[in-house]
Amino acid sequence: MKILRNILGFFLSLLLLSFITFSLARMAPGDPLVSYYGERAEKMSEQEKARSRERLGLNDSLMVQYGRWLEQAARGEFGLSFKYKRPARDVMSRRIMNTFLLGGLGFVLVFALSLGIGTFCALHEGSRFDRFMIRAGTISACIPEFWLCLLLILVFSVTLRWLPSGTAYSTGHEYDGMDRLVHLILPVLVLVISHVWYYAGIVRNEMIAELKRKQECKEKLTKEDMALLTICLLMEGKMPLKDRVKAAFQITKEAESAGQEELDKVETVLYVMADKFLESAEMDELREVIGMTRLGQ
Repeated sequence: MKILRNILGFFLSLLLLSFITFSLARMAPGDPLVSYYGERAEKMSEQEKARSRERLGLNDSLMVQYGRWLEQAARGEFGLSFKYKRPARDVMSRRIMNTFLLGGLGFVLVFALSLGIGTFCALHEGSRFDRFMIRAGTISACIPEFWLCLLLILVFSVTLRWLPSGTAYSTGHEYDGMDRLVHLILPVLVLVISHVWYYAGIVRNEMIAELKRKQECKEKLTKEDMALLTICLLMEGKMPLKDRVKAAFQITKEAESAGQEELDKVETVLYVMADKFLESAEMDELREVIGMTRLGQ
């Protein structure tokens, strides 16, 4: 039932959005005949303009025009493109693959980078990299995409002349994969910069919150949870290394649901790292905690 409501809501939203877009396009200033005929519209007589408006259906009311468009759209016909003087479906079909290519590549990169950066920041909570990514992500989220596009074009296309400023491919290179890839760099870069930290921040915060919740509630940890928390505590962060190692040993002692073999391996790694990086006085403070583990016994 919930799925049906979601599907119904999707189509209602799509219908409302199409009506708003159609209405704004019809109410925009300017004569549609100029868009269709260009400069020739100014040389047309009033009789010719009247016949053209009648032929294009511009004399009908807004609701009649929208209803006619909606009926045609249901059959896969989206009307006539005033700019290209061709059916809109033909214009779209020539460009739809470029849209899918850009959107698909952007989605994959944003997903992969968000997962990687978010996980890395969670494991390095409080580190310089984590603080830098939080600040950089906040700034990038506040930059309008159109302004970022203009900035990148100014730098890489106008000033450095490294990358093309537009189009999907160079003239005569429609089937050149490398040429298309070069033309994708700037638009994909805009998509990544604009969206990656939003999702990376979600990954980071959710991972930290979930793992800390399990630790504080003393829930039974799986070996995956235990290993991740242990690594997180050993990374650079706000806590002193001694306290992080002590907390890590405490986790291994309480992780009853993890296999004993995995616990032994982690405790051994912890002890070696503690012995290597901690002072003798700090190691003495850890003796009691270590002695309570299987490794200490």
